[in-house]
Amino acid sequence: TTVAQPIVELDGQTVVALELLSRGPLGPFHRPHQFLGLASEHRMMNQIDHRCLAACVDAAQRIDPSIHIHLNLRPTTALHLSALELAATLRPLEGRCSLEISDREIIGDPGELAAALDTVRARGFSLVLEDAGFGRRDLESMILLRPDTVKLGKDHVIGIGDDPGRVRTMRRLLAVVDRLDCRVIAA
Repeated sequence: TTVAQPIVELDGQTVVALELLSRGPLGPFHRPHQFLGLASEHRMMNQIDHRCLAACVDAAQRIDPSIHIHLNLRPTTALHLSALELAATLRPLEGRCSLEISDREIIGDPGELAAALDTVRARGFSLVLEDAGFGRRDLESMILLRPDTVKLGKDHVIGIGDDPGRVRTMRRLLAVVDRLDCRVIAA
């Protein structure tokens, strides 16, 4: 099953995009961490993630084409698929889609991931670095992946006003993101 989560501009409360998310059948494997956990146990994570991506692309084709779409892609899946296979899966959404790559899941050299994503970016897809936070790996990922947008993780945003140290750190992160010419969104 595919569900759509609106991405809202806070100033005007306008829906600016939809993030499409996969869900399993009702029951013990409905939530992504449940069915992806099972996929991981059986060493099928990349295959299942690719199937979820393809299902979301299929669902997106039934949504008004003027609406921008966000899709999640695990970094290991982007590295596992050939660039041409990934581009073929995404082809129906050329020019109206952003790929969300989770910074928490980047394994190895982010430069390899950047090279794998260059083919789809050349076809009009934008890149969102999701779950960006304050780890030392985040800066390297931002520089090498050159995201169009950085999506701050909710655990870094919720309650931040109560902690002056976190506010200072967030300001520093936002200064880096600004220097990299990225948009910022928050989960």
